[in-house]
Amino acid sequence: MKSHEFTDDDFKLFDCAIHDYIKLFGLTDWVVSVQHDQIGEGTMAQVQYKALGKSACFRLTKHTEFDYGLGTDPKRLALHEVLHLLLADFCETSAKLADSQHDLVIAREHEVIHKLMRVIQ
Repeated sequence: MKSHEFTDDDFKLFDCAIHDYIKLFGLTDWVVSVQHDQIGEGTMAQVQYKALGKSACFRLTKHTEFDYGLGTDPKRLALHEVLHLLLADFCETSAKLADSQHDLVIAREHEVIHKLMRVIQ
């Protein structure tokens, strides 16, 4: 299992990238906060949002242990999390229409995000 420490400099890159991608994707109507704190096992970054209230909190962990292929580049992690926000309304609507399929909607969301990340530099 690999481990990684995210430094204050990593957080600055993450924070800056979050705000850059928010502007790039036209998500400036969202109220956004960015934090650098310990998240949990195997999680490098995350976004928690309330689609109806258009508020989101992005987090970059301080330390993680992982055994999967996602890199530790703060800018790429920021892109991944902002793409969740880009798809938030779609996913929330889909999940509400088929509540029992919520996990399937989230899995499909990740498939779309990974495909987008292949072409977005």
